[in-house]
Amino acid sequence: MIVLPNSTGNQQVDNILHGLINLYEMFFPGRILGYYLLGSYMDASAGAISDIDLYILFKKDFLNLDEEKKANDLREISALLSPIRLDISLLSEEQLQPEDVRLKVGSHLVYGEDIRNKLPLPTKEAYNRFITEWPLNFFRRIHQKEVLCFPLHYPQPNAPFCGYTMITIPPWYPPSIQQGTKEFVAAACWTATALLGLQVGQYVGKKADAINMYGKLIADEWTTFLQDVYIKCDRQWEYLVPDDRSDQALLEYLCHRMITFEN
Repeated sequence: MIVLPNSTGNQQVDNILHGLINLYEMFFPGRILGYYLLGSYMDASAGAISDIDLYILFKKDFLNLDEEKKANDLREISALLSPIRLDISLLSEEQLQPEDVRLKVGSHLVYGEDIRNKLPLPTKEAYNRFITEWPLNFFRRIHQKEVLCFPLHYPQPNAPFCGYTMITIPPWYPPSIQQGTKEFVAAACWTATALLGLQVGQYVGKKADAINMYGKLIADEWTTFLQDVYIKCDRQWEYLVPDDRSDQALLEYLCHRMITFEN
């Protein structure tokens, strides 16, 4: 029986990870290099609808298409069984992209071999090309446009919160939730991440670091905005639209400012 060397501090999450790792080790003996936790359960910032973000890294390359399909099938079955939504990335060493620095600088080893110190950092130019695409992906989702034309306008000018609380990634939310701010927070944090790369050459692995580093290294008129988006929408309101009217007024204010930040 596998024993996890590190705990998340959440017994339910530890149990889920323990079960996942045992399953993958049973079905793929000797084939998996390591399991790496990312996101809010890594840094104890998880909320009510947070996902378990896990990288499962296979040695060298997948042996064949059948092995890769089997790994993906097991991921889908595990997702059906887990009481907390799973966001599992299945990768082989050959598939790793140096430009995606989250594994190197924004993850925590859960089980297996720790290769993070061996991973190279990308060139600043390659990283910046890669990282600037992330906020644009969320802009496309939020504004429901395949092609972005700047300056952008509010997603839905006459809707509550200018349309920024519209759910565009339904699997991110429980079925009962009609509005949320996960996409809004992701767009703001990825924009901060991209600006840190472009303006000061900083690599960033997770959204909390993006907010903290932005305040220290860029420290412009958007610092307080980003801190409010992260602290209020993510940590305090847990990606839900708050019931309190004063909180709703603050969210409305943040949504009104977002369009200028995007542009």
